[in-house]
Amino acid sequence: MAFGGTVEESEYIKAQVQKAHCWGFIEDNKLIHLYKTKNCKQRDLIELFAHELSHEGEDILKQKHGESFATMNAALCVRAYDLAKELT
Repeated sequence: MAFGGTVEESEYIKAQVQKAHCWGFIEDNKLIHLYKTKNCKQRDLIELFAHELSHEGEDILKQKHGESFATMNAALCVRAYDLAKELT
């Protein structure tokens, strides 16, 4: 496991990548670490990036909403992408 993680964390990441074909995290609100399979769809990557980028938002939003805010924001970003794609 990179960055000194535990075996349990490594197994969790592996399971997430196998299930969703991508997984990631943002470090210091600057660097996104990404794990993906060859079967990863562009839409899933967009959702992952939107989710992780949501974590870098203003501190007040992170304190108030945390993980649920990032998940909701990612879903909205993907929906917006889907709608925009339908128009082009």
